[in-house]
Amino acid sequence: MYKRQGYEVKWLRNIEVGTKNGWHIHLVINRIPDADLILRKAWKYGKVDIRHLEADGEFRDLAAYITKTPKTDNRLRETSYSHSRNLPIPEPEKKEYHRWKTWKDIKVPEGYYLDKNAFYEGINPVTGHRIRSYTLIRLEHQQQEGERNLLKDRKKNRKRKVRQRGKPREKGGGGHGRREQRI
Repeated sequence: MYKRQGYEVKWLRNIEVGTKNGWHIHLVINRIPDADLILRKAWKYGKVDIRHLEADGEFRDLAAYITKTPKTDNRLRETSYSHSRNLPIPEPEKKEYHRWKTWKDIKVPEGYYLDKNAFYEGINPVTGHRIRSYTLIRLEHQQQEGERNLLKDRKKNRKRKVRQRGKPREKGGGGHGRREQRI
């Protein structure tokens, strides 16, 4: 049906068989005009639930849902994952680190933020070495500008607080008649 409209179809799917032998198919497919109507018309074997994905790049939950296996979900007996041959799958960038000099610091590049839900630190049970895993998510342009302004405001407020701490408190300013100086 995609070919009739002059589009190339790209997809990935996972077929699941539950513990009660019920079949369930997850399909992610590229979007074309009227795709929901085409798929509902073509699939006559049950319900078709279509959800549009936003292009914000946060597909971790979708990936976890699509790639469930009997090891990750005890409600499944069997799964089969596949994708179209024309689906571009980029090679992952691999970096090898031999030693971390700054274990405590995570340097977040400008234009990204650290996803706190994807952060993990622990000990590798095989090697006994410390391990760390985290995800950086790219900010949209408006978010970047907003975050820059927020950081500038925080820096200004810090400078004000530092200046205020260096000055002694004045009487009648909530100090109950005492003179204090904070360091």
